[in-house]
Amino acid sequence: MNRFDSALSIESLALQIKGAAFKSAARKIPREFLKQELKDLELMASPTDLDRLIKESFWDEYQRSKGIDKKMELKNVYQDNCSYTHWYSNILGNPLKLAWILSPLNELMSSLGPLKFQILNGAKKILDLPISDKSGTLDYKIIEAKINIFKCLLEIDESCRYKGEGLR
Repeated sequence: MNRFDSALSIESLALQIKGAAFKSAARKIPREFLKQELKDLELMASPTDLDRLIKESFWDEYQRSKGIDKKMELKNVYQDNCSYTHWYSNILGNPLKLAWILSPLNELMSSLGPLKFQILNGAKKILDLPISDKSGTLDYKIIEAKINIFKCLLEIDESCRYKGEGLR
């Protein structure tokens, strides 16, 4: 699996970024901030024009890094916009601003609910299929599909454990 995997979460994003400061700051974002609608979070965070530039630079760096399958370099986010001190104190040191910067990810995650249900429902149908026909001949395509589903479920479970939630 490439560095920019399909598990969309703040925690998985943090793993795709170089440096411990961001990871530490991301873990300090209160869950209630992550559940806010974008417009409400923006009202609470009161972003400045500089904050908006930083947010745009963050997501530009995300796309750039994703395209070359490398970890994000946060220096590329702040170096053209502000000092490291400003980045560290006013962004990483402010869970509300950091949640706002990461809010496009939150919006995407919340919109995936119906799709996740359809995917899990389809996976359940595949898992319910017999692995052999009435004569006992194994269907290796079904076996392979079931193994792939189990692998995905294990990855999801691992991601949830990282967040302290466990598989539901």
